[in-house]
Amino acid sequence: MVLHNNKTLSRTTTVKDIEGNSHQALPIFSMAIKFLQTHLLQTVANQKKGVLEKDICYVITVPAIWDDNAKEFMRTAVKETGIDETRVTLALEPEAASIWCETLDVDTRASLAGTGTQYMVIDLGGGTADISIQEKEQGGTLKEIHKPTGGPWGGTYVDAKYLKFLEHIFGNKAITSLKTEEMADYFDVIREFETKKRTFSKQTEDKFTFKISATTRKQSERFTGQNLEQRICSLGYGDSVIVKGGDKLRVKPDIVRSWFDGPLNNLVDHVKTLLKEPKLRAVQTVVAPITIYRTTAENPVYVTDPGCELLGKLVVELPRHTPLSELDFDTTFMFGGTELVVKNRVRKTGEEQILKLNCLK
Repeated sequence: MVLHNNKTLSRTTTVKDIEGNSHQALPIFSMAIKFLQTHLLQTVANQKKGVLEKDICYVITVPAIWDDNAKEFMRTAVKETGIDETRVTLALEPEAASIWCETLDVDTRASLAGTGTQYMVIDLGGGTADISIQEKEQGGTLKEIHKPTGGPWGGTYVDAKYLKFLEHIFGNKAITSLKTEEMADYFDVIREFETKKRTFSKQTEDKFTFKISATTRKQSERFTGQNLEQRICSLGYGDSVIVKGGDKLRVKPDIVRSWFDGPLNNLVDHVKTLLKEPKLRAVQTVVAPITIYRTTAENPVYVTDPGCELLGKLVVELPRHTPLSELDFDTTFMFGGTELVVKNRVRKTGEEQILKLNCLK
């Protein structure tokens, strides 16, 4: 988000690391791009012989909400890596997602195939939510009927709210100390929340459980002068936040739900505003994919972890005649039969979409 928030980008623009120290942003972006290129080349070399680096054209996707300065900064970062600029293209993330929809299952492709079909793709990422709206033209090409839009409503917004909650519970100094003195413990906290937040929904009624390390407790007691139970009581949480077994926090779902309110409300309001525009009244399909992965790991964190593989994507077509604020879904995984099935049901209309997973490697 540093490229979106900073309106005076230059070669000397800095970013802060986890300990609050400033570093020049350009070399960091260049190193990240170079790492991805090296990884790509190694992967290609392992899978296919005879592919040369000069034969590869690179496409780097960027958020739709980035301005021209941010895009130019990214081009400069690419140049710093030594990659041939003539073989590098920047593409907006929602436009790339729209083209990706053309590769999905037969039913999805059929719903988007008709000449004149207008559809919206909502690309929910880590930092941003990006939206593109296209129309299918004769010959299969896509025409942009509204400029890509979006906002800083991605998963990191929720992460920031969780960190604010931790700072309130344990004290700002304790969390800062955890970052600087016990970085491994800090990253464990972040990774655990990354996994936990994916299981939360509007229908969650039970208290949410978060692990807390002994180090976090010690740091809190060191800086606040209270044990954790005393501190939570003094903050007025009542039974909304309780300590369980000495190493867990049990948090009422209303508190967790509030962390999601900002990005969800902003996204829904933005989509509503878009669909009210006269030229977008013909948009009948909103594409929002549900992606299913499998892994042999006991506690997976990211879908890019070793051993994690994609099983399938269930593309949800949101009914236009139902207000977005009233759209609730039930997603069911069906085990035990002859097939592994994922079913998505629109609660208000009863419409169902089904994906049969192919587990054959």
